[in-house]
Amino acid sequence: MSRAKCTQCGLVNSIADEACRRCGVDLYGASPAASKAKPKAEINIPFSKLAIAAAVVFGIYYYTSMPATPVPVPQAGPKPQLTLSLREEQQQRQTGAYKTAIQDNPSFKASDKRLAEAQKLMSPPTK
Repeated sequence: MSRAKCTQCGLVNSIADEACRRCGVDLYGASPAASKAKPKAEINIPFSKLAIAAAVVFGIYYYTSMPATPVPVPQAGPKPQLTLSLREEQQQRQTGAYKTAIQDNPSFKASDKRLAEAQKLMSPPTK
């Protein structure tokens, strides 16, 4: 026979099983009274009570941490129109920074001064 029937609960187990899959009774030797395995439902009871208690504590914490007054919702109205997009604004700031750096650079000031002197010397004489 390839199956063994449990003497306590009547479940038909595989011949390779040494204990009943349902109640845990030893299938080949010990009497049902000798085996004191607890059913899974009894083992899970403390865990389920702990889970329920944790859910209750979380619920109390969640509801007491909420503000007592409702948060005001802004009224719907016309949105202010933006004149520049963020990209254009960034480009203007960057261009302005470059212009300031060029104007404040002493070598560019000296170059502009020499260019003005050269243009003055090259211009035709006035009568």
